[in-house]
Amino acid sequence: MPSSRGRSAIRARLAAAGVVVRGLSLDEAATYVGLSRHTFEKEVTAGRFPPPLSLGVSDRQIWDRRALDAAIDKLAGLASTGHHEADATRDAIMQRIQRGANGAAP
Repeated sequence: MPSSRGRSAIRARLAAAGVVVRGLSLDEAATYVGLSRHTFEKEVTAGRFPPPLSLGVSDRQIWDRRALDAAIDKLAGLASTGHHEADATRDAIMQRIQRGANGAAP
């Protein structure tokens, strides 16, 4: 597993390529929703934000960016589709690219 510095470099390259990382660390998730780490943890415990997902044998915990978006939509009283328009557009583009890479017609 890359070090924190290695992950940061990888994330920077992804961002430069226009890729938005979906799985966020605790600090990234707190920053994403505009809260301090401490306040974000209290809001997760209170159930206003979703709990983290545990991944891999190391039980690395990440927050799903889309789940955080849905929680903010709910707190703001907005209808949430759970899949924002920009995400849908990016996902469609990625599917076309993957089909093209596999030799299928886009």
